[in-house]
Amino acid sequence: MRFVRRIDDSLAKVEGLLLVLLVLGVVLVAALQTLLRNAFDSGLDWADDAMRWATLWVAFLGASLATHRGKHIAIDVASRLLPRRLNRISAFATSLAAALVAGALAWGCWRFVRDIGSLEPPVFGERIARTKLQIIVPVSFAIMSLRFFLQALVGSPEIAAPPAPPRRVEP
Repeated sequence: MRFVRRIDDSLAKVEGLLLVLLVLGVVLVAALQTLLRNAFDSGLDWADDAMRWATLWVAFLGASLATHRGKHIAIDVASRLLPRRLNRISAFATSLAAALVAGALAWGCWRFVRDIGSLEPPVFGERIARTKLQIIVPVSFAIMSLRFFLQALVGSPEIAAPPAPPRRVEP
């Protein structure tokens, strides 16, 4: 299981690096586009499309990275209400259900991207097929599914234990 964790940690580092590069790229392209439009009454033909696609990638890479860190959106009412010994069972069931849902979404998105790819026109001046840019959606759902499955098998301290009550500091 340690090997799988190392692969997941390495994948998270790659995702983090891609996120930084994409956000930096979006900021730079947006600034350049604004400068060109306001100062020179021109712009880059591809800039708006690039920022739109980069935003999609940032959203899905961020969701996958949040899943890795256990910071994804979760409704953890059960962990607060159930006795501590039942938290592990609840965490297992929740992680397994999330893995199944994310897996189903990955499969459905993959079929959609595959089937619709030949029908949609390319982007960036007819140079890049949309399927190459849309592939992030099924891939990120597949990665999230694997991470939830890993959490179900191994457990996650963020999910298994209820949050500690806030400590009161006396003046």
